[in-house]
Amino acid sequence: MKRMKKRLALLLAALLCLSLTACGNQDGDKAGGDWRTTGVVDAYGTVARDGEEIDVCACLGPKALYFYYNNEKHELFDTAVLPTDELGDEDWQFGEMSLSDFSGDYNSDLRLTIFHEDMSESYIVWEWEKNAGYLYRPSDSYFRESRVVDEPPADDSLTEQT
Repeated sequence: MKRMKKRLALLLAALLCLSLTACGNQDGDKAGGDWRTTGVVDAYGTVARDGEEIDVCACLGPKALYFYYNNEKHELFDTAVLPTDELGDEDWQFGEMSLSDFSGDYNSDLRLTIFHEDMSESYIVWEWEKNAGYLYRPSDSYFRESRVVDEPPADDSLTEQT
């Protein structure tokens, strides 16, 4: 419980820094710093849209994954809404992100892995559709699968004991 409160406090502090940077620094680093150095960026990637490649920064919030153009202006590019009902509580952290074209339409889809405090993971998939954005695909996603693997001891450890 203490760990969750500490993480929530850190998340709120990071969101406050992000909002202050966004409001007070519309002209990039003229006012004293690049918003991408504040620690709120979880990942970087390249999104393919209609034959164009766009460099983005990904920031995971409590309700969505936000994509910003990878520049100093802090401009929102796109958003993928998290299926918060399936995730349950907010005891999770950013794991991995893939911006591959899963659907074969030459546009980047999204796959996100989130790690939970209870040693489980959630794997969430969105497909990008023109004029609709990122659409959550529940049939391709799973939630709170255990990451703990129980493996039997190696054969040589059994021979050492006998």
